[in-house]
Amino acid sequence: AAQRAVEHRIFEVAGRLAPTLGLSRREFLRSSGGMAASLLAMNAVFGRFFDVLPVEAADPAAFKTRSGDPAFIFDVQLHYVSAGYDPANAEAGRMGGIPKGALLRLRQGSRRLNPKLASDRGTMADLGWENFVKEVFFDSDTAVGLISTPPGPYPQEAVVPPKEMTHIRDEINRITQSRRMLAHGLVTPIDVEAALGYQKRHGGRLGEALVELGRLKPEDLETVMHGAPQSPRDLADTGLPLADLLNLLIKALYAGNTETPSLMADFLKLPQRIVQALILQAQERKLLDVLGAAGKLAMSELRYVLSEKGKQWASDAMAQNQYVGPAPVSLAEYTERIERQRITNERIDRAAVDAAFANLIIPERFIHQIGPAINSGRSILLYGPPGNGKTSIAERIGNAFRDIIYVPYCFEVEGQIIKVFDPGIHKTAQRNVDIVTKGMAVRREDIDSRWIPCQRPFIVTGGELTLEMLDLSFNTNSKFYEAPLHVKAFGGIFVIDDFGRQIVSPGALLNRWIVPLECRIEYLKLHT
Repeated sequence: AAQRAVEHRIFEVAGRLAPTLGLSRREFLRSSGGMAASLLAMNAVFGRFFDVLPVEAADPAAFKTRSGDPAFIFDVQLHYVSAGYDPANAEAGRMGGIPKGALLRLRQGSRRLNPKLASDRGTMADLGWENFVKEVFFDSDTAVGLISTPPGPYPQEAVVPPKEMTHIRDEINRITQSRRMLAHGLVTPIDVEAALGYQKRHGGRLGEALVELGRLKPEDLETVMHGAPQSPRDLADTGLPLADLLNLLIKALYAGNTETPSLMADFLKLPQRIVQALILQAQERKLLDVLGAAGKLAMSELRYVLSEKGKQWASDAMAQNQYVGPAPVSLAEYTERIERQRITNERIDRAAVDAAFANLIIPERFIHQIGPAINSGRSILLYGPPGNGKTSIAERIGNAFRDIIYVPYCFEVEGQIIKVFDPGIHKTAQRNVDIVTKGMAVRREDIDSRWIPCQRPFIVTGGELTLEMLDLSFNTNSKFYEAPLHVKAFGGIFVIDDFGRQIVSPGALLNRWIVPLECRIEYLKLHT
């Protein structure tokens, strides 16, 4: 049924877009638009696995821009032979066996392809662990390797089961002092089934059950649940159209004080390699002139200034919107990050609840009630006469959470900028190596600087709340948006104090949120 749904979506898009491009449906499906349509259809049916935008199906230029430069991926199996392999040479007498001599002859036969193998010792050490790490990760241009389980329902019976995969990955990354080996498929369907059974018997979260059963390492769970946003590797990895990135760069130069690539990178919160790629794109369009070196040393950075054509480009970009600042993230990235940072991902135990309410006189039965309510991740209604501590209780609930989350400066929707980060609301966490969240260090060089590590937000609004404050706020002068308060509170707590005393009626407020609260999806409208 799922496969038929994918095919139906592909054919529907092909039938709609092919005539607009002057193509037959068959020709469209063979084009880059057909590829994008196929990926979009699979995202719609199976979940978002592919980084593709709808515009790529309709516009071949958009597909080409987002696909970026060709990447060289050498899809080859990685092997080494353990020191304890076939000690009695039994494989030599077994039909279909793989004796050590055959493995050595295979290695020796490869010398004609790689003359450097002439220095081999001719022993099994040439195929062992130490030489494997040396040749693959130190002597070659290998950027990253991937250990994966074989397809099928019984990966725990594979040559390298999931537990050993994590050990090999961690050991290679320790030796190379970098993230050179990845592992994937660490949890199997059987593991999940066992964890679901454990969860039914003992409660708790699925990830905790996997850890308790020894099916997943705690640090791997932390990486999935609390990992920092990874810095984009190239222009396509930013998730933004090239034209929008160029506009940001040109506007930053137009605003001044960003003459060198390092200053531009710091201002836009993008890696310098991406800024250099943008500079090349701008130079191809004759938007920049070189002023000369920023210093007297030979390795000093070059300084750039807008050409006349660049100034006109900047003027046109400013007419679209006057946002000048850190590059936005895509809506898809923002949505995915919200899912990963849900408040239900942080479990508040009894000790944390007791600590949060330590300086308040609270009945024991209330503690028993409020703990499950906090961990439910659902709305909580605190009611009672004025002055009995409702707001104080809400504040203590907010103080119980300790996780670090990541808030973007802004995100982009169809060319529109929506600002999210608010220094008056979001309490930033230091970026240096001394930040630890559940034992995980947050290192500046590891994260995408477009995201700011923050404590979970705690926002209180009172009688001043109106329906207009719950939608995007468009500035007609600067022509970009400010996110509403409850969006800024994503990943944290949003408190409506003195409910019923707002200008708008309680019924209107509840009607505004009835769908988001039930479906966990928020709908906002753009000015356009």
